[in-house]
Amino acid sequence: MNVLVTGAAGRVGSVVCQELGRRGHGVLATDLRPGEPGSALQPADLRDPNVAPAVMSDVDAVVHLGNI
Repeated sequence: MNVLVTGAAGRVGSVVCQELGRRGHGVLATDLRPGEPGSALQPADLRDPNVAPAVMSDVDAVVHLGNI
């Protein structure tokens, strides 16, 4: 399953991404903040109506952890 995780740069989001990956899921990690160099984190503002459809095109589930 491909899972979009918002808020992936945060404490909870990063743990959720690691666990999803460990369980064999594809993870698209997004956050408003850019990740560390070499990170798989994709900076994305999903409030932008032009960004959300493109980011969500190939995902089966969303875990929304932004701003928690």
